[in-house]
Amino acid sequence: MTPQAVYSQVKEYDIRALSGLTSALDKKKVLVIELKHTNNDLLERQNGARGFAKDSEYLKKHIATVLVLLKEANCESYGFH
Repeated sequence: MTPQAVYSQVKEYDIRALSGLTSALDKKKVLVIELKHTNNDLLERQNGARGFAKDSEYLKKHIATVLVLLKEANCESYGFH
């Protein structure tokens, strides 16, 4: 393999790695924004006490689900499928 071919192959691997990391970061960003919105909603309901007890179980489950998705996205970004 010529030096130029090796360089091209390494460059291609780098581009793929950066693309994968960018995709993983985009997923994480969406999940963190979702957690922020859920947390804000939870605080608003708690402060206003409007339906807080009724909705708190749903919100806990929703937060747990988003955290699991975030953990999976972290594993993907580090190559642990």
